[in-house]
Amino acid sequence: LLVLSKDGGSEYQIQPAMITAGTGFGKTEAFIFPILFYSLLNLLRGPVRQNPPVDAILLYPRIDLCNDQLERCVWYTFCLRQAVDEKSERPSALETINENPFRITIAHSGVRRYEGENASNPFSIACPICKFEQVDSPGKIISIKDGYKTKFECKEHPEEHGIDSYITAFLEKSTKPFSIAITTVDTMHRRLMDVKGAESIWKNKEIRPRFFIFDEIHVYDGQVGAHVANLCRRLRQYLKYLPGDDRRPNLLPPFFIGVSATIGNPSKVCSEIF
Repeated sequence: LLVLSKDGGSEYQIQPAMITAGTGFGKTEAFIFPILFYSLLNLLRGPVRQNPPVDAILLYPRIDLCNDQLERCVWYTFCLRQAVDEKSERPSALETINENPFRITIAHSGVRRYEGENASNPFSIACPICKFEQVDSPGKIISIKDGYKTKFECKEHPEEHGIDSYITAFLEKSTKPFSIAITTVDTMHRRLMDVKGAESIWKNKEIRPRFFIFDEIHVYDGQVGAHVANLCRRLRQYLKYLPGDDRRPNLLPPFFIGVSATIGNPSKVCSEIF
């Protein structure tokens, strides 16, 4: 973890990695905890606090997998926020920050708004605050229309539970800073080229996204696997230098990680895709 958080150049040659284990053995925790640790370190760096960077992008082959993972990640960010708030001696840098630095965005276009009980398959995940408080009627986080914007709230406790401290809508003009984006591979390809990505994921010009997690990597074979391999090469080239005419090298290069529970040759897959 300390190596991944270093600021120093070519001394550290970050190589792609694979996380393989059976279902329920903690693959998500193996990458989400280091990412949150890295986000916390970034928060303590003075210049970063005014313009928080996007630290990690979690990539999935399907929208439903994105939404499933979001629920767990929101719970972990909530727990980290609770741990920071309950600490008796907090670093002075944390005292000057009003916004939650560990916010997550769901960065695909498949978030269906809740439009009444008869709505067809709306977006819905468990509310972490309800889970923490062990309320009698635990609530669900839903997506609703708020004027021209989209926002998230706890359906059962919309006023009491400030969900916008943990999850934010993507590509809205009022999008709050976020540390982690969850999206699909196809959407990530578009965000490399369009203004929407430039105004959100790539907005910080000094610290670029560091972790790119390709979960369920075993599904990327054949033509789809070639598409993902090309995406990784484009990301590596795009993040090789910092924006600007002077083409300064990016001293924090991207770290690609593949995750799978059903793969028998992780080394081969890692070398071919990354």
